[in-house]
Amino acid sequence: MKASIISIISLALAVTAMPSPSHSGEPGKLSITKSEGQCEDGKVSCCSPKKEINDDVLLSLLDDINLLAIKDSYCSPVSLIGPLNLGLLGTVDEEKDKFDCKHTVACCNGDSCRPLSEEL
Repeated sequence: MKASIISIISLALAVTAMPSPSHSGEPGKLSITKSEGQCEDGKVSCCSPKKEINDDVLLSLLDDINLLAIKDSYCSPVSLIGPLNLGLLGTVDEEKDKFDCKHTVACCNGDSCRPLSEEL
C-alpha cells in the first residue's frame, strides 16, 4: 500500500515538473502568428546563429537575396523567406500551412534586430 502511494506521489511530481507544450524553452518556438503585433517599428524576421550556417555557396545565395548579417546571426524578413521555403532559417509544416522560425523570431529595423518573446 505504501509503495502505491509513493508511486502516485512520484508520478504527480514528475508530471508537474514537465515544461508545458506551449513553451518548451527552446529558442525559436515563438510562432510567427504569435509574434504579430510585437513588431510595430520593423519587420518580423527569422534569425539563426552564424555558427550554424557553414555552407559558403548557400551563404552567397542568401546574401544575394538581402539576408541581413546582424552581429553573430543571420536574419531575414519572414515575408522574404516564407515563399522561398528555406529550411535554413525556418521550418514549414505543410499540413498546417504554417511557417515558423527555426531559431529566433526577431523584429528587425535597418541594421538592428531585437528578439521577440512569448512573455510580452
